[in-house]
Amino acid sequence: MNNLFSLSFSDNSFQLIHLINNGSEHKLISCNHYFYSQSVSIDQIFNQDNLNTVIEAINSLKDKNNLNNVDLSFSLPFNFAKIKKIAYPTESDKKLKREQIEWELEAVISGSIKEFKISVLSESKNNNDYSEALIVAISKSLIKKLQYIAEKSNTGIFGVFLNCFSLENYLDHNEDLRSDQNHVFLKMGEKYIEHHFFLGKQYLRSYVDVLVEVKNRSREEVILELSNERYKQVANLAGQIENNNTFNLVVYGNSVSEGVVEALKKGLSLSVEYAKINNYSGTDGFNYIEAWGSIL
Repeated sequence: MNNLFSLSFSDNSFQLIHLINNGSEHKLISCNHYFYSQSVSIDQIFNQDNLNTVIEAINSLKDKNNLNNVDLSFSLPFNFAKIKKIAYPTESDKKLKREQIEWELEAVISGSIKEFKISVLSESKNNNDYSEALIVAISKSLIKKLQYIAEKSNTGIFGVFLNCFSLENYLDHNEDLRSDQNHVFLKMGEKYIEHHFFLGKQYLRSYVDVLVEVKNRSREEVILELSNERYKQVANLAGQIENNNTFNLVVYGNSVSEGVVEALKKGLSLSVEYAKINNYSGTDGFNYIEAWGSIL
C-alpha cells in the first residue's frame, strides 16, 4: 500500500488530502483545509511563509498517522503555467519540433525559455500534413519550490499537475458527469475565479478573472456576469466545431457560497451543481476535487 498526500491551492488557503493506493483503487482517508498565515494575491501564494505553512501541515499529518513513506501530488492553479496548442508539419524531426515549440512559447512567456520546464501532453494529426501538440510550460523556479516542500517534509513527489488536467482526471473517473454533455468547472477563490471548459470529457480551455469590486453591484452579480460571458464565448466556439451538446456547470473552491450558486442557477441557461467526491461523507467535498483528481 502506498500513502499519498495530494495538495491543491487557492488564493487564501490550500487543501491537503490523504489517500492509500492499494494498486487497484484509491481509499480516501482524510481531507484537510488550511488557511495561509496571511492573505496574498494568487501569484504570490508560493512565498516562503506559505511554503513553511504547507510543510508544517504535511509533517503534522504524517506524525498524526505515524507515516514514514509518503509521496506528494500537486495540483497547481492555472495561472502558474502556460498552455498552448502548437501545429507543425507531421514530418518534422525532433529538432524542428523543438524549435517550433520554443518559438511559439516565447510569445506567451516572460523571461527566457530556458527558465521553463516544457512538457508535451498530447500530440495528434489534424490532417496528413500537420500535427498538433498540447504544450505546458512551468517555471523551473516553481518546480524547485515544490522539490523544497518534498525535501523538508521527507516525502517523494508522485506528480505535478496543472489544475485543469486534475479536473480532466476527475471528469474521466466520475460516471455521474456524462461524456455526452459538455462541462464547465467554476472555481471560486476569494479574489478571483477560474472557468475550465470541457467538450465531453476532453479539456478545451480555461479563463482566469480577477473579481473587482464594482459600486452598487454584489459579488453574486459580478460572478454571474463573468460566468455568462465566458459561457457564451465557449458555446460559440463549440458551435463552430459542430458540438451542440448541452453544458453543465460544476461549482467548487474554497470560497463557494450558497448565494452565488443560487444566483448562477437563476441567471444562467444551464444546469448548476456542486462538485463532490463520491466516497467522501463530508459536505465540503467541492473543496477537494483538484487534489483528488491529481492522483486518479
